[in-house]
Amino acid sequence: MNLLENKILKPYMNGNSISLADLTWYPTAIILKFIMKRVFQWPLLFGEYDYFPNLTNWFDTILNNSKIFEEVHDQLWFYW
Repeated sequence: MNLLENKILKPYMNGNSISLADLTWYPTAIILKFIMKRVFQWPLLFGEYDYFPNLTNWFDTILNNSKIFEEVHDQLWFYW
């Protein structure tokens, strides 16, 4: 996660617009968020401003970008 934290160019993975990197990492991030909280009892991975501010800001930006990202989040999150 530290590597990814340091690679984000802001506000998206590759800069000012959504790219394939964002579209690939977003569903992966939702699954990681779910697993880390439910299986390993970690705090919310993408709600951690102290250790992962770039990832948290990226996740919030993507989630609030459009309705489709919110729908993808809910479909994956509530599937389990």
